[in-house]
Amino acid sequence: MIDVITIDELQSSQHWFRKIDVGTRISIQLLDQKQTRMRAELLGFRIGQYIILRYEEDNSTPVSLIGYSAVVRFLVEDLVGECLAFKTEIKHSVRQPDRIIFLTFPDEIHHRPLRNQQRASTEIPAVIRLRDKESSPSYHGNIVDISSGGCRFVFGEEARNKEVKQLPVVISIGGDKRIIPGEIRSSKLEGEQLTIGVKFNEAQNDLEHGPSGLISELEKQQS
Repeated sequence: MIDVITIDELQSSQHWFRKIDVGTRISIQLLDQKQTRMRAELLGFRIGQYIILRYEEDNSTPVSLIGYSAVVRFLVEDLVGECLAFKTEIKHSVRQPDRIIFLTFPDEIHHRPLRNQQRASTEIPAVIRLRDKESSPSYHGNIVDISSGGCRFVFGEEARNKEVKQLPVVISIGGDKRIIPGEIRSSKLEGEQLTIGVKFNEAQNDLEHGPSGLISELEKQQS
């Protein structure tokens, strides 16, 4: 289900949109003949006025971006992940000392949930490794939220400078008492902490030892 956030709603100082992190990864699609796509990151914004992005360019990026209309999309990882999108216009750009663009602030922002289930906030020590390679290194960290469909995993300091790709993984909890296969779907560097979103492989998870069994245990502990 797609919902709309209006500019009036965003005026509230408590609205979650105001808490979107600097550095959030952004996808820009120019509304030109080639539907040119660009990658960017959030530098800042003023509600109702402008949004500032640092962008990456390649051979397909127009030399002058001022005046282009564009569709902007990005993800917000929270207890319920959201995909946000809005239409905008590039009002100003600079190339020195960095490639920066100013966008008009949209009148409305469309958003929809990424997941069907709301995730439970928690902190469970766990170990993650590549699923198809027994000899691959293991990394310690914590599961910080979980549902039957997926989780967010925060790496420990040993993985501070690691790059993460969309790969099949295995998460081990309590030694090897509970082993949950899944796939990395997203990653984000928050300060010096690397966080990934993992989608569980439902076909390979059983009710007792998979995420559903773990969630049942957590609910019993909290009751």
